[in-house]
Order: sequence, then structure tokens, then C-alpha cells
Amino acid sequence: MISTKQQKYEASQIECIYMNYRRIGIKLYGKRIVPMDLCFYFQKGQETAGVEAVQQWAEQNHKEIKHKFFQTLA
Repeated sequence: MISTKQQKYEASQIECIYMNYRRIGIKLYGKRIVPMDLCFYFQKGQETAGVEAVQQWAEQNHKEIKHKFFQTLA
């Protein structure tokens, strides 16, 4: 499960994870654009551990990580 300030998302709702440099976005099934509340950066000093945690979560939940540019929706 992924949780933001506004909502919780089950792994089954998540299609894939986008990574573009240090920016990370979580794409939901049926959506063309990543919502702003599912787009984030890790703070300096936490980037390596954060990215490793995202990669581990994606592997455990069978989600593809795509390294590409992605659009967000405010």
C-alpha cells in the first residue's frame, strides 16, 4: 500500500513507477498522467536509501519501474 496525505492506494491500483532523474511518480491504472500527490523527491542524503526502498517495493509487488520523463496533473 502507498499512502499520501489525501488517500491510500493498494498495490493493485498501481500500474508502474516512473523515475526521471531524482523525481519519482506513481502511475495508477487507467490514468494517463501521474497525480501531483503521487510525485515526489527524496531529501538529500536519503536519495540512495529511498530509491532502493522504492525498487524493493516494486519488485515485491511485481511493478515495473520505467526510467523516463512523465507528466503530472495538479
